[in-house]
Amino acid sequence: MDGGGLAVSSAKVLTAWRRGSNVFLAEPGHPERQVGTGKDVALALSGNRAYVAWVNGSRLEAWVDGKLELLSEAGAFPALPSLPGGGVLAAWEENGAIQIRALP
Repeated sequence: MDGGGLAVSSAKVLTAWRRGSNVFLAEPGHPERQVGTGKDVALALSGNRAYVAWVNGSRLEAWVDGKLELLSEAGAFPALPSLPGGGVLAAWEENGAIQIRALP
């Protein structure tokens, strides 16, 4: 089991983590759910929207409010800070440089 995060908004509390090679998301009072496969999990909330990112092999994947997205074919070390106006900023290392992408 490793890492992940805890995210709190006025409407939700969420946790995300890796157990074995599976990535999970949980909310108090609800069963945990597997959202992907990988490691190095990052989590953010923006209002009621949940954002989880992780590394799956060399790919950087994200679960954005229930939808799986590919962020990079060669990404590592994701971070997901929430933006004051809504959404989050996905940041990661790719080929020795920092990449940034806004997620709605």
